Amino acid sequence: GSTSARTELVNDLVRLAVYHNLYGISLDWEFPTPAQAPLLGSLITELRAALNTAGASNIKISVAVGGETKGTIRH
Repeated sequence: GSTSARTELVNDLVRLAVYHNLYGISLDWEFPTPAQAPLLGSLITELRAALNTAGASNIKISVAVGGETKGTIRH
């Protein structure tokens, strides 16, 4: 969850999406812990800002999130 690794990921995603003229970027972070949830929020915020800065505000961001909580899934 380092800031530099997140920045590198964001920059790579923006370059890829712009280069390939993608419609959007879909994030699927399955079951972040409560401690990780703010990191997902930071990723989304930084990704939107980087897309806007790159002149790619038309590129959409979608996020898949799990609704399960501890004890709701039977193994």
